Amino acid sequence: MRRKSEKSFLRYIRALLIGFAAIQATTPILKAAEPTLEYALSLKPTQTGLTYDVPAENERAGLEVKTVASSAGTGWVVTNESGQLLRKFVDTNKDGKVDLWCYYRAGVEVYRDIDTDGNNSADQFRWLGPAGLRWGVDTNGDRKIDRWNQISAQEVSKEVIAAIKTKDTARFSRLLLTDAELRDLGVGKSRFDALAKKRADALAAFERQANSQQLITPRSSWVHFSGLLGIIPSGTNGSTKDVTVYDNVMTIVESSGDHNQMVIGAMVRAGKNWRLVSLPPAMATENSVAYSGYFFKTPGVSDAPAVTTGNTGNEAMQKLVGQLEEIDIKLAKAQSQSQQASLNASRVEILKQLAAKSATVEQRNNWIRQLADTVTAAVQTGTFPDGVAHLESLYDSLKASQNSSNTAYVRFRMLTADYGQKMQQPNAEFEKIQDQWLKDLALFVQQYPTSADAAEATLQIAIGEEFAGDHQAAINWYSKIVQQYPKSPLVPKAKGAALRLQLPGRMLTLKGTTLNGSSLTTAMSKGKVTIVHYWATLSPSSVQDMLLLKQLQAKYGASKLALVGVNLDMERNSAEAALQANRITWGQLYSRGGMESELANQLGIVSLPTMLLIDQQGKVVSSGVHMAELDSELQKLIQ
Repeated sequence: MRRKSEKSFLRYIRALLIGFAAIQATTPILKAAEPTLEYALSLKPTQTGLTYDVPAENERAGLEVKTVASSAGTGWVVTNESGQLLRKFVDTNKDGKVDLWCYYRAGVEVYRDIDTDGNNSADQFRWLGPAGLRWGVDTNGDRKIDRWNQISAQEVSKEVIAAIKTKDTARFSRLLLTDAELRDLGVGKSRFDALAKKRADALAAFERQANSQQLITPRSSWVHFSGLLGIIPSGTNGSTKDVTVYDNVMTIVESSGDHNQMVIGAMVRAGKNWRLVSLPPAMATENSVAYSGYFFKTPGVSDAPAVTTGNTGNEAMQKLVGQLEEIDIKLAKAQSQSQQASLNASRVEILKQLAAKSATVEQRNNWIRQLADTVTAAVQTGTFPDGVAHLESLYDSLKASQNSSNTAYVRFRMLTADYGQKMQQPNAEFEKIQDQWLKDLALFVQQYPTSADAAEATLQIAIGEEFAGDHQAAINWYSKIVQQYPKSPLVPKAKGAALRLQLPGRMLTLKGTTLNGSSLTTAMSKGKVTIVHYWATLSPSSVQDMLLLKQLQAKYGASKLALVGVNLDMERNSAEAALQANRITWGQLYSRGGMESELANQLGIVSLPTMLLIDQQGKVVSSGVHMAELDSELQKLIQ
């Protein structure tokens, strides 16, 4: 009986191996009657760049292949003479095919391939133990990762470097917040809109910037990660949940012996994943308008290029960099505000020393800009109440030394930090603070018209004036961006916004492609009152508005009232799911890019929801009608 059982088991093992061989395109099908050591060691992980034990030919004495059977499945392992595991391949569901492939380093599992659907191909990939926390999923069977089930902040920074090296936009896009994750963060509307815009900006700019940047080369390798870990508490700016973030994330990258510091920006934790908030600031070029803010900053803060290039230099510089890393580690663990404030103050002094000891002007400027960015972020989180004073002191010293580029850079962040801090104070006088903020921005544009932040400051003024109801002032500011900053990526948005505010009384025809691929134009609704509704699932209020619009159409009748949706989601499946869940049937225009898509920039949509009201002749009645006033406006138009 025992011999018969052993023969059956060997036949089973052969079946496992043959099943596995079908998966490994580069591995020959096993021809031997039973597993061999050579075959076992020839098997390789699906994903590359992994460090695991691979014994050389002269190190294979004492290695052994053993069959195993347990409640976890049946298969075989490779062990060394000390009994340490090198490989393990298992059929976990007892269907005669290997579906789990494990690889070890020093006896500890560091990686596994998993076949979850039984199609003889690994579709999940996990890094374990000292190799990390990554857990990737292949959804289309091409053996490449399409989404992350789990990834740490440190590993996100590694993936950023890898994506830049290979100029892989898809790899980069997997590191950004998904629509569902952004909705689940529970942040307030202003933060929500800012995050959605930053994501769209990042996707739109990555390929261009990856091709133009010179810091990361094919020979570059990731060395070190650091960042400021903190929590945005529930209730901040309308948020409904605590949000855990890393701010001012930086990496050290080694390229042919030189160690370069690269600013990655900010990350937010979404479930088991860490996600990028925006395009890494270091990828921006000198001619690009800087991207708006880190996660902690209010809209309007920009992340201009911030990267220290070249070898970090002498022993004194190396020592200061080491001290900076120690402070970052302590900041991540600090609990009290007083501890965080003290550490942030120490960080300022070290950054000042690094700037003073820099070998080149470029390095000095980058350390100064990092100081301004990190202090602004710390002020926004409430962990550095004295940060504004430090920025004011830095600004005064730069102004006295006539360092014009850094003077403008620090001034803009000082204004933003001060504005954000005042807005968070108890009993804040919001209108008064907002009015002063717009005045400060206008003065900034006047003083530093050629600054990389001038176009962004101008846009914030225009938006502020629009929300305040002064449309002519907003038009003037939007137009100023088009005229004075023609190379700015903000131009399409500004041009569209100026056009939108001038629409009332004019004819308008919108046309495009719907979510289901058909053509749609508002000209098809001539003879009816038409409402054009700009929305996204990222804006819960705009989704709720669709239900109210459905009620209004039922009240006035589809023969008199036409509805046209313009969806600005990054992912079309998010929109389709919302439409199905709410049983929305009217046409929905869609183009890729979210808030930076062609449809969004066409009329400069800066907030959601936005609704246009068009009369029966196709003339715009309102370019920003609110839901509360919509019914009364319809009564005037529909007799």
